[in-house]
Amino acid sequence: MRTEVREYVDRTINGLPPGEVIDVGSFDVNGHVKDLFVKRGWKYTGLDMKAGKNVDVVCTLADAPKVLNGKQFDCVSCLETIEHVYDPVAFTADLKKLLKPGGLLILCTPGNGFATHRFPVDCWRLLPDVVTWLLNDLKDVSVLETSPGTNAAEVYAKGRKP
Repeated sequence: MRTEVREYVDRTINGLPPGEVIDVGSFDVNGHVKDLFVKRGWKYTGLDMKAGKNVDVVCTLADAPKVLNGKQFDCVSCLETIEHVYDPVAFTADLKKLLKPGGLLILCTPGNGFATHRFPVDCWRLLPDVVTWLLNDLKDVSVLETSPGTNAAEVYAKGRKP
């Protein structure tokens, strides 16, 4: 995980009251944010399709509401994962299902220009306009793009479930 993504998450959760967070796509390929939440008193759950380091629950996001018995979270983080799914619209809808009312969604994805990285597939580069559209039913939405057209490109987004 790139340092800039960790820094964005750190700034985003700084000062928030602790709660429960689920990190979707938590398998630790090249870093994670668990420590950022835990040091602030959050209860952290890592969810991924594959068992491994930093994964507490193994299932697809679509199956998560059933596997978690309808549990909802104060925060859902999804960092550099959405570009690996075939249907980002359905995926984003499923992320929102895991949020409590008032809950915070944190979404980061490589932007236009970032190199292909298949793990196991690499399907998209989502631009700020489509990320804003994907989050249009949330409130207090903020979308920021950094370094477009370069291998450092990233789209950072957050919003709250009404």
